[in-house]
Amino acid sequence: MKQYSWIYLLVAVAISIFYGIFGEKIFLREKQYNELALCKKVRKFIIHFSGSAIGFLVLYFLIQKAMFCISAGKYEENIADILLLIIALQGIMGYFPDISYRIKESVENLIAKFIKP
Repeated sequence: MKQYSWIYLLVAVAISIFYGIFGEKIFLREKQYNELALCKKVRKFIIHFSGSAIGFLVLYFLIQKAMFCISAGKYEENIADILLLIIALQGIMGYFPDISYRIKESVENLIAKFIKP
């Protein structure tokens, strides 16, 4: 089992680096990306890399949990597992940073509606 963990880690790191480097080019027009300052490109790399890494980490946790529960003979999925699976898949596919930003915007809009300055 340890060998598979190392393979999973290598694949996760490789894909996370790929999304870190090319994530902003994938989700933005290349002209917009080329106009960004270096510090913003580094920030975008960190955001996309960590989003993908979080997705792989959550998926690894779910796989380990499922294997442990199945070997113990008492696996029951629940809503938290399904939500974690959605988070994992969105992170792995590179959408986690965009979803996080949209959630932040939605919360800010809700707060602005209820608390008027």
